[in-house]
Amino acid sequence: MLVAGPGAVPPVPWDAQKLKPLVVKLHKVAEKTLSGKLVAKAKRAKLPGVIIEQIETKSAWEAGAVEIINDAAPRVAAKYLNKTGISAEYQDEMALAGGYATIAGGYLVLAKDLDKLVKQAEAEEKKAAEAEGKI
Repeated sequence: MLVAGPGAVPPVPWDAQKLKPLVVKLHKVAEKTLSGKLVAKAKRAKLPGVIIEQIETKSAWEAGAVEIINDAAPRVAAKYLNKTGISAEYQDEMALAGGYATIAGGYLVLAKDLDKLVKQAEAEEKKAAEAEGKI
């Protein structure tokens, strides 16, 4: 049974230490994704290289804050997963779902950004065609 029921103790309780490697990986992916978004925006704005490098450096998460989060997040996750009654025997399934959700989220963000770029390019082409009298 996947879920023991609300408030029930799961057959295999979650252990924060077993969740920590997943949490650390997810935080690294999130930091890289968010930093990359800022750098990509800076590049689209055609900012000078030195400013782009500064944005890349400054967008890195503060190491002390990341350490605090990486210590607390697995305990919080274990606490609430245990409260849901979901057994830790399904940790691989949870990790798989989390990994795919992260990949899908990144894809959707990138697709949205590309849609904006396509609209801008199409608008510029239309404007150029109008200026040449083709439309």
